[in-house]
Amino acid sequence: MDERTSGDFVICDCSRCGRYKMTGSALAMLPGRLESQDRFAARLSHAIRTEGYTSRPDDPPVVTSMNLDQLGGRKLPSIDAQILNLLNWIRRQVGDDEMETVQVEDRDALAGIVGAIDGGRVDDLLDLASEQGVVEFVPDDCFKITLAGWRLLRATEADPRRQPSSETPIVQRQTVKVDCNECGPARNADVRASYSISGVDADGASWADTWDILECCGCNSISARRAFWFSEHDALSQTPDGRLVVERGVTETFYPGRVRRKRPVWTHKVSDPGLLKLFDELYKALAADLLIVSSICARTLFDAASTLKVGDAGNFKQKIDALVERGMMSAADKEAVEAMTDAGNASAHRGYEPSFEQLMHIVDIVEGFIERQFYYPEIAQSLRLATPPRQGRPGSRNGK
Repeated sequence: MDERTSGDFVICDCSRCGRYKMTGSALAMLPGRLESQDRFAARLSHAIRTEGYTSRPDDPPVVTSMNLDQLGGRKLPSIDAQILNLLNWIRRQVGDDEMETVQVEDRDALAGIVGAIDGGRVDDLLDLASEQGVVEFVPDDCFKITLAGWRLLRATEADPRRQPSSETPIVQRQTVKVDCNECGPARNADVRASYSISGVDADGASWADTWDILECCGCNSISARRAFWFSEHDALSQTPDGRLVVERGVTETFYPGRVRRKRPVWTHKVSDPGLLKLFDELYKALAADLLIVSSICARTLFDAASTLKVGDAGNFKQKIDALVERGMMSAADKEAVEAMTDAGNASAHRGYEPSFEQLMHIVDIVEGFIERQFYYPEIAQSLRLATPPRQGRPGSRNGK
């Protein structure tokens, strides 16, 4: 490994890690990490390789005291991903001569590229890839990709011979199936605009970042979908007839986030502005999948609602007792509400994170109480005002 000093950094050119920079504090911490953790070197070298995939040649990844443990703590890729990394590396070496062979001279360097622990594991990986029929051994110490291997690579739908940062606007009209916050799951949506950027490094690891603007065909609502693909997240699986297929490692994110619990319409019609504000906060937290915040907000919502009914009657237990005494809550409801407030207190004071199913029970309890005590009385009052008075029968005292 070649090293040279530049300011506060040591610039390293390593056959296994690639080119990177390391701060003096990280360099001082490194021997202790290597001595105490068996796989730290393998994980760190592959993580640096991965970080380098999206770095410019003149701006290599930086290892600092802040990210050293995070980089060295990343898990190595699965065997499926390692085989794909191996195939992509060979593909980069041979270019467009798909019959060409590649000599594997430095197995330790290749370990950093494919994500193996060491050169011995690279030997095991080469043997496994040969057994799977995706590479072929060619004496002496050379390998080439088989026809099955090329087909497997093409199935990933990524061309590693692209320029490092190709930009591809997509303009054709298409319809996709996605969940809609208004209409429900698996609804048709038109792709109104799409933009994709992709890249590949010299070792053959590829990535693609695609953004789509979607319009629901039912309610015409607009949302954005991000689909991020990274070749190291791909996995190999085998069909019943023995064929190897690639399951692409794509992570999808939607903006706004997909609603996991639809907000009841009546919660928008509660007359008290404080409760309306808390309902807004609760459902924003639920949409963002913030379970602890949602639990605390549900507890606060119940506290505010109970205070409006019985005033400042003391702590939670005293407020619940006051609600029971005034006939606003049954004994059975009291037990459920006490369990809900206990969970909210645990989230607020001890960082307790309920499961999503448990959180839904908490929200059910709070919404049920507010619906009965605030919304139903308002509806009943409006019905009474809208109902015409009963007319007396002709000839009766009340008749006209």
